[in-house]
Formats: sequence, C-alpha cells, structure tokens
Amino acid sequence: MDPQPVTTEQRMRRIAQCLRYFNCLRHVGHHFPASGGCQPTDSWIRKWLRPLLCLALACQFVTVSGCVSRRMTFVSNPSGAMVLLEGREIGYSPASADFTWYGTRRVTMIKDGYETKTDLVTVSAPWYQWPIIEFFADNLSPHRITDRRVYSFELQPKQMIPDVELRDRARQLRSEGQFGE
Repeated sequence: MDPQPVTTEQRMRRIAQCLRYFNCLRHVGHHFPASGGCQPTDSWIRKWLRPLLCLALACQFVTVSGCVSRRMTFVSNPSGAMVLLEGREIGYSPASADFTWYGTRRVTMIKDGYETKTDLVTVSAPWYQWPIIEFFADNLSPHRITDRRVYSFELQPKQMIPDVELRDRARQLRSEGQFGE
C-alpha cells in the first residue's frame, strides 16, 4: 500500500499549525491576542514551560559554573631539594601543591651538601578573591580562573668545618662542662 502524496495544501496547513504553536510560545505568561489562534494545550505551555526553562537555566549555572584553581610551585637553586610545606613533604623541587586558603605558609627546603632553609611565605589573595566578589568568581564565573604562584629559594652550600677545628671545639666544650666554666 503506497502512502498518499502530501499535497501543497496539507503542507501549508502543517506550517500554519507550527507557526500558531510558536506564536503561543512567544506569548507565554502574557495575554493572548483577541483573535485566539492558540490551541487548548496553551495552558499547559504557560503553566510548565517557564518553570522548565528556569530549571534548565539553573542546571546550566550548576554544571557550567566557574571554578578557581589555586596552585603554588616551589623552585630551588640548585634544583632537587626536598620541599616541605607546613611540615608535609610535597616532593622535590620544582614541586607544586594545590591550596585552598590564602595566608602565610612555612616552607622548608632540604638538600644534601646545602644548608636547610626554612622561610615563611605569604600568599596574598588577588582582587577576585575579596569578600563578596569571591562568591561570584568561585560560583558564577563562566570560565575557570587559575591562580598560579611560583616561589624561588636560593640554597647556600654547607660550611664544612675541618676535622682538626671540630675536635678542638669539642675538647673545649668538654673541659668547660667538666670545670663548670
């Protein structure tokens, strides 16, 4: 059984129905034209379309919302020093660690043959992390914001004391301890 060919008149009727439907969408939440023209299902459109559009927009904000990525990198000269951040080992320089809060951190660099170096590093907040602005940057920004910090440390070679001098100093300390000087 062959399907009947669609006439031009049927196509025109179908196009008119589509146009009436989209005209009803355009008037959602408003008064409809006095001429009518909207189907009985228009009340469903008015009742459900606006909340569905709001829900879709809210979902888009949740899934596409911005995010702030914070990362600090520690570099030493010479490289290869063990890096401790707040007493926790994070790796060998250059080493990186993510962070959440801004403030002062204690960083320790340890390398054989070099003096151990401990410094307090201040990580200050950029303008987009100030109160109130921070909410919008963290939650509503349309793209990811990255905050990268690099801190460099210059390590000094250890002072090697000759054995003779070290023994003399040990004898002096022992004698001071025995005589109470």
